[in-house]
Amino acid sequence: MALLCRPGFEADCAEEIKKRSKANPFTSKTFFENGSGLVVFFPQTPGAEEAYRKVSFRDLIFCRQWLVVTRILSAFDKQQLLEKITEALGTCGGEMLEVIFPDNAQSRQFSQLARFLENKLKSASDAVDRTERLPQVCLLDEKNVLVGYRVRNNSSPFPAGIPRLRLPAGAPSRSALKLEEALQVLLDEEERRRYLRPGLRAVDLGAAPGGWSLALARRGLLVTAIDRARLAPLVAENDLIEHLREDGFTYRPPRPVEWLFCDIIDQPTRVAIRVSEWLRRGWCRRALFNLKLPMKKRLEQVKRDLGRLHQAVGKKNLQFRCRQLYHDRREVTCYAFFE
Repeated sequence: MALLCRPGFEADCAEEIKKRSKANPFTSKTFFENGSGLVVFFPQTPGAEEAYRKVSFRDLIFCRQWLVVTRILSAFDKQQLLEKITEALGTCGGEMLEVIFPDNAQSRQFSQLARFLENKLKSASDAVDRTERLPQVCLLDEKNVLVGYRVRNNSSPFPAGIPRLRLPAGAPSRSALKLEEALQVLLDEEERRRYLRPGLRAVDLGAAPGGWSLALARRGLLVTAIDRARLAPLVAENDLIEHLREDGFTYRPPRPVEWLFCDIIDQPTRVAIRVSEWLRRGWCRRALFNLKLPMKKRLEQVKRDLGRLHQAVGKKNLQFRCRQLYHDRREVTCYAFFE
């Protein structure tokens, strides 16, 4: 199996999949190079297919996308590579085929080759793949590729796990992309329809300069932006945003709201404790927040803080989803909600 992650977090991705595999249980090995953005995972008992199905992709934090590898191919040039991939895919080609590559400094230069292969492989078949297995070709470099598949309901719906987003006009910071990615990755379509509908109330802690608040207001939510700093003029002028110049760690809402959003730059444990207070007191039903990561033992830190949050709230129906997003850096984005 191949797992794609943020470059520099290969060890965290490998540690996580090994721990998940032990919980099932089955034995395994992992291999990676630092900075590659790729972890190769070898389940030994059972095989990769069964291991892939036993672990839920939604439960993984540091993995953006994963696939079962069926062939490892090498070639002298792109034409020979195309021929070998076509042979390896057999009848698995089609409109749903994806040619992807890890998100590292070296492999980004392969985007042109990826487009060439994807166009050629798609044109070779008129059939649209409607099975649960979606064929994948992962470029390692210009002459070596992994060929395999991902399972539709146990993987990211985005190629290489990265939604293609554009910064909205007038956004005061790139943090708006981080929020939009979180809403696309951590919520499904039905949840976005139900819980992001116009008129619902949200509080944005640590809002300045207002990228998250503006993005939420553009969805029609009524936003209370909490920050002692000023908001960008375009944000402050929005009629759906109320700015209160208060401390995000001490503010109390006058009435419960649907959403708490929090992108405060502080110790992750302190943020987790603050979010737990909102959930425990019933001030919100859903919370989307970021936890900054330490230099070492990052998976352990995230698990510990989420465990503390769950224990502090003390309600069995509290659920979590957590992922290191493409637009995250040294942090993870978490979604906590009551079923």
